[in-house]
Amino acid sequence: MGNREAAVEERAKALELTGRPEDAKLLRESFAKEGWDGFLRAGARQGREPFFKLALLSNANDADKEAMVKALTERSVERGGFWLFLVKTDPLYDPLRGDPRFQELLKKFNPPK
Repeated sequence: MGNREAAVEERAKALELTGRPEDAKLLRESFAKEGWDGFLRAGARQGREPFFKLALLSNANDADKEAMVKALTERSVERGGFWLFLVKTDPLYDPLRGDPRFQELLKKFNPPK
């Protein structure tokens, strides 16, 4: 909806409710200091949800993009993360759709439509 400050706060509250107050604090501080990109980088460093890494793809340099693609396409399958159910439809995955490894992920995982 475009209200990034509210989005950050909702994510931070969710982390607090799941017993991760330090992660919540890090996200809030990162957003306050560095804005949306800082929030996304902090979330990506926490390494728990591909959303943050996906959101950073549009601004990533080639080396970072390569690492993110590898993490998302290989490690996500191994871990069987919840986010995999969204790979066919979520627009956040659009930057990966042309990557052959992403296409292989779709074949291996074959998520429901």
